[in-house]
Amino acid sequence: MMATIWDLIVIGAGPGGYPAAIRAAQLGLSVLCIEKSPHPGGTCLNAGCIPTKALLASTHLYTQIRDQADLHGIEITTMQVNLARMQGRKERVVSQLRSGILGLFKKYGVTLLHDEAIVSGPGQITLAASGETLQAKAILLATGGQPRRPASMPVDGQVVITSEQAIALTRVPEHLIVIGSGAVGLELASIWVRLGAQVSVIEAQPEILPGWDATVARTAKRSLRQQGITFLTDHRVETVVRSGSRAAVTCLNSKGETLMLDGDQVLVAVGRQAQLCVAGIQNLELQQDEQGRLWVDAHYATSLAGLYAVGDLIAGPQLAHRATAEGLRVADYLAGRPLSPMGPIPSVVYTDPELAMVGLTEQQAKVAGYAVKCGQFPFMASGRARAQEQTEGLIKLVMDQTTGQLLGAHVVGGAGAEHLQLAMAAMLTQDRGQLLERLVMPHPSFGEALHEAWLVATQKPIHI
Repeated sequence: MMATIWDLIVIGAGPGGYPAAIRAAQLGLSVLCIEKSPHPGGTCLNAGCIPTKALLASTHLYTQIRDQADLHGIEITTMQVNLARMQGRKERVVSQLRSGILGLFKKYGVTLLHDEAIVSGPGQITLAASGETLQAKAILLATGGQPRRPASMPVDGQVVITSEQAIALTRVPEHLIVIGSGAVGLELASIWVRLGAQVSVIEAQPEILPGWDATVARTAKRSLRQQGITFLTDHRVETVVRSGSRAAVTCLNSKGETLMLDGDQVLVAVGRQAQLCVAGIQNLELQQDEQGRLWVDAHYATSLAGLYAVGDLIAGPQLAHRATAEGLRVADYLAGRPLSPMGPIPSVVYTDPELAMVGLTEQQAKVAGYAVKCGQFPFMASGRARAQEQTEGLIKLVMDQTTGQLLGAHVVGGAGAEHLQLAMAAMLTQDRGQLLERLVMPHPSFGEALHEAWLVATQKPIHI
């Protein structure tokens, strides 16, 4: 096996790497996927997206029963959380999906090797464990990212932690201080506040969810406050100092006022950064952008012949589904298939209410020079939402009033992520909204709210 000149060697079996390996094998290429950790799936499956969603599902079920059972006429006499069993369920979910990837590799003929690969030249890698050299016509870097660790926030993995430790806690914190109000920070804050922790979220920007639509951010903040999360926006963290089993966080607001918080857990959730100090990347003198990420062309080729890169290593939103889409495109390109333009990339925060967005925000559309028209429809006016006691939130559509083109969709509540598929289809068709205009939505459904938001934007609302 090791003497083969592979058509493609993929370094990393995360959401960017393993789908690329499978697609390339499906298209007839010989593929070797090298993963240095014991399991495939990358951060997303093993310490990110999936385990977090498993815990969010468990804690959401708990709070639903606790807060709504009586409302539905269901009498609960006793209820308690077994955190160990909850964590056990999470691990089972992860294990099942790991097995699924291994099964797919076997099904499609992808060879998986657990080792650390070092790119030693064009079309050439060296295995760290054995020193063996392998050759390939193309190499794909899909090594992903890691939590950002600013020097002022020294992570020790015990008291001051990242998301990887936050999903594996064996006890509910007394006071969890979360630094950062992006998707990671808010999702983990939600998990632990539901289980009884005092949770404080510190954000340096004036509002939570930087980069999101202001209406969504305000609505989400109000809801999460009602669930017990305290927000300190416009506060920049100056120092994090551990003392025994606790840590003190000192922050400063724009007025120059200092505030100190004390907690038994501090979660640093201030974004992710590319893992460039792996696979020998740092020794290749590859061209980089101003943010230190790898430069790639339209086909994801780096400045080294035959070397490609996707996901967190290159410019763009650091999202698993984006890495997957890029990995598939690399496989298609190497197999000689034409590439069509990539569609808009959605973002989701799996809190309750769920938050989702795709395309331009209202402010971004105005800055870009569009004649902006927005349509909002509250779930309070949705029959399905009323029936399920899920009336919090809204759908907001951003359109170009001149052309009728849908520019962006923003959702709070109502299974937020599920609305984006239809919105993205409408954005891609460029049919000036005719797709949303013609739809006959099932009744009652949350999806009706998307149609109603479009009617509001075109000044033809029915239910508000």
